[in-house]
Amino acid sequence: MDIRGDIRELIKNVNNCPYIPGAEIKGTIRTAILWWVVRNNYNGLTTTVVDCLKKTLNSARSEIKKATEKNKVRSKWETMADNEIEKVVFGDDPQKDILKTLYIGDTKPFRVNEMEAFETKVMTVRGNKAYWKVFRDRKNSPDSTDGTPAFIEGITVGKKTISNIKIENFFWEKDKQNDLKFDLKKEYLLKIITICKEYTKYIWSTEGNFYKDLKSAGVQELVSFYNDQKITDLKENEFLLPIGWGTGQGAKTIFQLLPLEIQDELRWVFDLGKFDYKDGKRIMVKPYSKTRKIAFENGKPKYPLGWVKVEII
Repeated sequence: MDIRGDIRELIKNVNNCPYIPGAEIKGTIRTAILWWVVRNNYNGLTTTVVDCLKKTLNSARSEIKKATEKNKVRSKWETMADNEIEKVVFGDDPQKDILKTLYIGDTKPFRVNEMEAFETKVMTVRGNKAYWKVFRDRKNSPDSTDGTPAFIEGITVGKKTISNIKIENFFWEKDKQNDLKFDLKKEYLLKIITICKEYTKYIWSTEGNFYKDLKSAGVQELVSFYNDQKITDLKENEFLLPIGWGTGQGAKTIFQLLPLEIQDELRWVFDLGKFDYKDGKRIMVKPYSKTRKIAFENGKPKYPLGWVKVEII
């Protein structure tokens, strides 16, 4: 059997017990807030974000065109684009970043016997059909059994842990709010559960439609996963989060919320996604992104990776 790479390991403590870093959870919540701001044009910031991206893309395009090490320059400008957007939404310097007031600790470690190895494969889409990547032969196959497996460590489905989350006391001090310009941003934290619910509801719906539209055998379990009301029937103090490896591009960016011309420009400038050639001309292949990492069970596609349920108590 052709197996791709070594087993991808979980982060563990000194006792070799896996845990979820607080920074991982906070990073996903940060993305959720960014998504919510752009989605709802909170305080008119969507226009500012788009204008910021246009300016960054113009500068990036010019420098990349002249560069000899284009990939290195692209990477630099991708990071700069992310940073500039975050300054608009969260604060123009680290000292004024509203999320400095949000503390999320690492989770309590899981027991070793709550961890297992999962077989995963990479699915891609052509038209409305699913294909599975065969890395050794550099091809895609419609048969999931042909796909190249990669094995990862993961937490057994249904296991629970706890973490500490709190808003630092100085967030509530009026003079601090004024000094750090938190007054327009404090809603981010006051509505954090609502924001996360809206964010993951959008991703859940988008991903569910992605699989539902495929006319391929082997994806029924994935459709069923996103149709499972037991997963999405949440209490007021609960929300889902897509964290960790394999949750997909859509879970980590605001790309789908941007105007189509900005989406295309981002792809051209930063060489994102798949491109092809037609009549000697380079063309962009849509949709973006087309690949998903899928967990297998008993040799069949079973569920997507990375989803956790959070309960605030």
